[in-house]
Amino acid sequence: MNSSIFYSSIGGHCWTGKEVHIIARSEEVGRFRKYPIYDNTWLHPMVKNSPMRRANNNDVKRAHGDGRVSFKDGSEVLADLILHCTWYKYHFPFLHTGGTVNVDDNRVGMLYNHVFPLTLVLGLSFVGVLSFVLTFFVAEPQSKCVLSGWISLPSEEKMMEDIEAFYFELEAKGVLKHYTHRIHGFKLPFGLFEYEDWLVVQSRSPLNEEWRKGISFGALPLFLKLR
Repeated sequence: MNSSIFYSSIGGHCWTGKEVHIIARSEEVGRFRKYPIYDNTWLHPMVKNSPMRRANNNDVKRAHGDGRVSFKDGSEVLADLILHCTWYKYHFPFLHTGGTVNVDDNRVGMLYNHVFPLTLVLGLSFVGVLSFVLTFFVAEPQSKCVLSGWISLPSEEKMMEDIEAFYFELEAKGVLKHYTHRIHGFKLPFGLFEYEDWLVVQSRSPLNEEWRKGISFGALPLFLKLR
């Protein structure tokens, strides 16, 4: 059971199984079909609408105690293993910040540009809480921003103002709080590579080459076409 388009990666790691049935949130209802790349893999729809709707319209009718999984079309499979791939839930019980940093529906707040918590910018930073972003474009410059001390942050009042404006924009565009740290996709305010380019400037890293950007995002439509 997977929440997005990355079922192809899961299928690729399960090629030795006799049958692999993937229930993917990005599959449309009524599109039960065989995956074109792997002969042993079938795709089942999980959600009727966009994953932003978080609907619960699954092709799975019931999972039985004996390992059988029943689908709405009347078919059944006997599963040796059910693997839930449901992303991450942020939880920091080891951080005692007096409420300065909190997690609300996977929104780590309040973070300036997804890295710097208000009032604690000199002693605590977050690297890698982002989703739907190419990790190798952000992990190193985020780390350099934290460790080098080169970044010049605005005043606490200005950071608070920017964070609140960002939250307001997400709400106005209908983006759920759960997807606060999702950089690309849906209707998020970041332009293509806008956040990544801001990071490399702040960290004094080499600029992201246009050819590298083109390869990275040019491959996405080809990947989706395989669906």
